[in-house]
Parts: sequence; C-alpha cells; structure tokens
Amino acid sequence: MLQPIGDKQTVVNVAEIRDHVRVDDGCDDLMLKSYINAAVDYCEGHTRRIIGRQQFRATFPGFKCIELPHPLTTLDSFRYYDKSGAQQDVPVSTYHLDRSTVPASLVLADGKSWPETATRPDAVSVEVTAGDVPDSIRQAIYLLVGHWYANREAVNVGQPAHEVPLAVESLLYPHRIYNL
Repeated sequence: MLQPIGDKQTVVNVAEIRDHVRVDDGCDDLMLKSYINAAVDYCEGHTRRIIGRQQFRATFPGFKCIELPHPLTTLDSFRYYDKSGAQQDVPVSTYHLDRSTVPASLVLADGKSWPETATRPDAVSVEVTAGDVPDSIRQAIYLLVGHWYANREAVNVGQPAHEVPLAVESLLYPHRIYNL
C-alpha cells in the first residue's frame, strides 16, 4: 500500500496565483490555496501521475509485483523483514529498477533470487521520491485556479458558456498514463 511520507512540494504558490488572477492583497489567500490544492488533485486524477515531489512508502507481503508511483524520481530505500523478523536492506546486486514500464518496477536481476521474508503484510518496504511538474501541468493549474476564482458558482447565469476544462485537458493530455 502506497503511503505519503511528509509534505508534498508546493507546485504553484499563492503569490504566483495572485499575480495570475491579478490580486494585489492577501485577503483571498486561503481560498486561492484551496483552489490550488483542488487543481493539483484534478490534474493528478486526470493524468494518473504524482504532481509535485513527495516521498512515499509502499509495503508488500512479498517481492512479487513491486510497482512504484509515477513519475519516479529516486529509489530511497528497499528493505525486507527476514525470517527472524530483523529488517534488512535488499542487496543492490539482487534487483534492477525498470523505468521502461509505467509504473516503474523493481525486477529480480538475472541469476539472482529474492531473500526469504517473514510472513507479514509489510514484509517488503520501498521508499521512493516521486512527482514532477512540467510547464504544461503548471499552466493547467493556473487556468483552473483562475477560472474557479473568476467563476465562484457552479452555474454562470447570463454569460455565454466557455469551456476551460477543454483547455486544461489539452494541456494534461500528453502526460496522461493510460495503462494503470
């Protein structure tokens, strides 16, 4: 199971958004911060990728099928509980990190075998840093926050309809992961 560790890197800060929506004071900062968080959630849901660097821990009952969040930045630790219950580092010579697949995975090296583990749901643990913010995703966040700030209701009465999500989806499309 994938669990975030610590705080996520700030993708877009309130000062940048204030400049984007042309607000000079900080009276709407809490609302803008909420819009930023919602826009990041939207972009992560649409693309199925981590946006903004964050560290994660994943645990597995064994060594089979160890998939990692996308996009993976670094593998920080790879450990297991041995038969005696002591936690050990997996020797680097035992595996390789396969970044050619999405998501990336840890694969047994040729001629090697996985160490024997204790029987427990968290027998194997991996800590990784994942996430990035391409400029097109950053722009999608600006568009969403600007749209929500200018149109604070679900319905825009008396105005012609305009579809910001189409522009946002166009910016996010190249980053979408389809095989998850």
